[in-house]
Amino acid sequence: MIRIAHPEYLVLGPVLLLLLRWKPIPQILFSAFSPLNQLTKSTKDTKRYFSTGLRYLILVSAWLALLQIQIADRHTRIPVSGIAIMLVVDVSPSMEETTFIWEGGEYISRLEAAKRTLKLFVQGGIGPGNVSLSGRKRESATDGIGLVTFAIRPETLCPITLDHASLVQIFMENRQRAILDTGTNIGDAIAEGILRLEQSGLEKKVLILFSDGEHNFDLSIPGREPLKPRQAAQLAANLNIPIYTIDTGGELPRDATIEQKKQRADGKKINQILAEMTKGKSFSADNANELLQVYQVIDQLGRDSILSFSYRRYYETYSYFLMVMIGSGVVLWLAEKTVWNTIP
Repeated sequence: MIRIAHPEYLVLGPVLLLLLRWKPIPQILFSAFSPLNQLTKSTKDTKRYFSTGLRYLILVSAWLALLQIQIADRHTRIPVSGIAIMLVVDVSPSMEETTFIWEGGEYISRLEAAKRTLKLFVQGGIGPGNVSLSGRKRESATDGIGLVTFAIRPETLCPITLDHASLVQIFMENRQRAILDTGTNIGDAIAEGILRLEQSGLEKKVLILFSDGEHNFDLSIPGREPLKPRQAAQLAANLNIPIYTIDTGGELPRDATIEQKKQRADGKKINQILAEMTKGKSFSADNANELLQVYQVIDQLGRDSILSFSYRRYYETYSYFLMVMIGSGVVLWLAEKTVWNTIP
C-alpha cells in the first residue's frame, strides 16, 4: 500500500510536464565555426540527450521528494496502547427535557448534552469553560469505542470500533425512541454493554453509563424479567469491568412531588452503588463544564498494549529521491564545468 503524505504538491505535476516539454532554441556564439566541424553528430547527440535527461531527472526527483511517497509494510502492525470503552447512553423521553446548561447559559436537552460532550470526549477539542479533552485517538494510543443506547430495551448502535468518526456520526444522527419506549432499563443496558466489551478482545475494559434516572422497568413474565442494575453490576465486577456512572438528572424543582423526589434519590443512589460494586466512580453533572471535567478524569485511564489495525509502519522514500536529485545535479554541474566545457 502506497500513500502520499503531501498530496497538495500534486498540482505541480502539470507545471513540471510543461517544463519538460519546453525546448528552448539552442544558441551558441563562436568567432569561427571550424572547431564545431570537428564534433561528430554522435558526440553532439550524446551530450544533448545526457544533459536533457539529467535535468529531467532532477526535476522529477525534486517533485517526488516533495510528495513524500510512503510505502506500507504489510507484514507489520505497530503496537499501540488502548482500552475498550463502551458508552451506554439513556435515550428515554426524559432525556429530552431541556434542563442542561451549556455555554453562555444556553439550555439544551440532556440527550443533546450527551451528544456534544461525548463527541468532544471521543474526538478531542476545547469545550465550554476552556475545558480541553485530548480525544481517544493519538499517535501512540487508540481506544476502541462502542455505543449502546437504551430506554426499555438496549440497542447496540455501534460495536467496539477504531473508526471514531463513524461512531460519532451514528450517535449524532440517532433519533429519539418511540413514545411507547418510555421506561429506563439500566440492568439490561449494562449487560448489553458488557457483552460487547467481551467481544472486543482487549483486556482493559471500561463501561460509561450516562443516564438521568433510575431503573424503572420490569416484566411480569416469568423467565423474561430484565436484569436488576445490581445483578448487571455484579456481572461487570466478576469480569473486572469498572462502571463509571454520570447522572444528569439535576435538581428537582421546588414543587416536585414526593414520588418525583423519591425517584430522583433512587436514581442517584443506584448510580453510586453501580460504581462502588465495580470499583468505578460516580459523577453528577447538570452543566457542560462539570460534565467535561468528568470526562477529563476518565481520560486519564490506563491502557493496555494492542495491535492496531489503523497504524502501520511506513517507509519514507523522499530521502532516496533527494539523493538522486543531488547526485544528478552534481554530475550535471561537473560535466558542464569539465568535459562539456571544451571542444575537442
